[in-house]
Amino acid sequence: MIQYFDNNQMYNLDKETFSYGAIGSIWEHIKTFNNTISQNVSFVVDIHNIDILNDNFFITFLGNNNIIFHTEHKINVEYFSQKLMAKIKQFQIDPKKIFVIIAHQNQLEPLKTIFIQNHLEHINILCSMMWLLWPYYRINFENFDFTSIKVDKRFSIFSRRYTYWRRNLYLDLLIRDILPNTTYTFSNLHPDIDDPKSLEQMLENLPDYMEDHKTTISNWFENDLYSINFDDPFNPQITKLMQKAAINIVLETHIIEQSNGVSLTEKTYKPILLKKPFLVYGIPNILGMLRENGFRTFHGIIDESYDSIQDENERRLAIIQEVDRLNKLDIDSFTSVLKQCESICEHNFEVFEYYKNRQLPDNFTNRYIFGSK
Repeated sequence: MIQYFDNNQMYNLDKETFSYGAIGSIWEHIKTFNNTISQNVSFVVDIHNIDILNDNFFITFLGNNNIIFHTEHKINVEYFSQKLMAKIKQFQIDPKKIFVIIAHQNQLEPLKTIFIQNHLEHINILCSMMWLLWPYYRINFENFDFTSIKVDKRFSIFSRRYTYWRRNLYLDLLIRDILPNTTYTFSNLHPDIDDPKSLEQMLENLPDYMEDHKTTISNWFENDLYSINFDDPFNPQITKLMQKAAINIVLETHIIEQSNGVSLTEKTYKPILLKKPFLVYGIPNILGMLRENGFRTFHGIIDESYDSIQDENERRLAIIQEVDRLNKLDIDSFTSVLKQCESICEHNFEVFEYYKNRQLPDNFTNRYIFGSK
């Protein structure tokens, strides 16, 4: 039986079994598989907290129990594996009783390789693709209808919080007159948000070329800006708005590489689930990460050279240039672009179906791990 406690209670427990999850819920990982991994598991620990687990954690609680290290983030594979191997050696932990759930497929083989090289091939590693399957369960795609909503805009773009770089991308869309052909919202410009951003903040530290467009920006902000309360990233209204647009412009969580941070999140996977073409304003090579996970992108149909640009501003402008090109196509040419993207969108949905329908391998439910299988 798994018991859940908050972070502050962790070191004050006098119990034989407990679970510790610092970021999100372990159930978001467990339910991504058709068969359970919860039976007889005693510990659920976020990978990023391996440094704060003191010796008492391993000495007092691990014993003959099993432990899951899970993560929602892109992990530093080398760092985590070295830390875990040191704990295994220090506390004589049976590798068969440890399994690791990671969030990105492209981390699976490097982690396996390190463990095998160190004669720890019995550590069980599984990729949950949590960021892909999380929106699936939240949006309830099992009852989803792909044909009921008519497309009426060329682009969609949604921001759930204000950042200067998201603002810049929106303003580029504005001054190039692309927003009229775009379904969009900037959530925390909505008056119901606790701290809505003001026009003054929108006009702070603009790129030089935007200074000439302050009147346009002011008019947009005061008269035309479309915003809804978008605190919930799976707001059904947002899903419907995405459906009604042909191409999604994804605003990822980060545009600069994070050592242990989120790289691919539900934001990029939403258009895949909706069978939409997309461009992504995220870290460099984020499209490459998608391809490493088995997905296809739209190179040759959409100019994706922006993905390799290191400078964030140049990367944004390259995205805008391509969106501008697509926006200026006549209706027949634009329809042709969408038609060419269809097979890629279908392929990506099939990859999603593969991840959704996976069964756990036998060694995740055998007697070495759970004791009763």
